[in-house]
Amino acid sequence: MFSKDSISRKKVVWAYSVVLKHLTWYINTSEFIPHGEKEPLLRSLRDALRHLTAAERIEKRVRNEPAGEFGAWAAELNERRVQDGRKPLGERRLLNELIRAILDR
Repeated sequence: MFSKDSISRKKVVWAYSVVLKHLTWYINTSEFIPHGEKEPLLRSLRDALRHLTAAERIEKRVRNEPAGEFGAWAAELNERRVQDGRKPLGERRLLNELIRAILDR
């Protein structure tokens, strides 16, 4: 099963859906994206969300993530962050940082 500290795939897909709302607004209101390219671009982003959601549902039923997989990754990430003088990340902070990084670019 999943470690209680791991970021679930469901949360990653949810974060993408939140970002997708902002991307949709941006693409629809942009004067610099040609009108003929907007709908194909939006369709591909929505298709990606649909595929991610379907994959997450299937994986949830069939995949058992090793308990230490996320822990080892998080420990390595936090070790590098501390070396760089930054705070270690928990699940919620990591997700918030990911969303902030996407929205701020």
